[in-house]
Amino acid sequence: MARVKRGVTSRAKHKKVLKAVKGQWGRRKNTIRVAKQAMEKAMQYAYR
Repeated sequence: MARVKRGVTSRAKHKKVLKAVKGQWGRRKNTIRVAKQAMEKAMQYAYR
């Protein structure tokens, strides 16, 4: 049985997050860990 490699999937997820935080300041726009937090917070603000 072949080994599962998630390169394509994770890249797609990362691109989705980075597209959502485009235009933000500092590491929020290019570091996936920080960008994910920024996106989650932005979505909370958008729907409160």
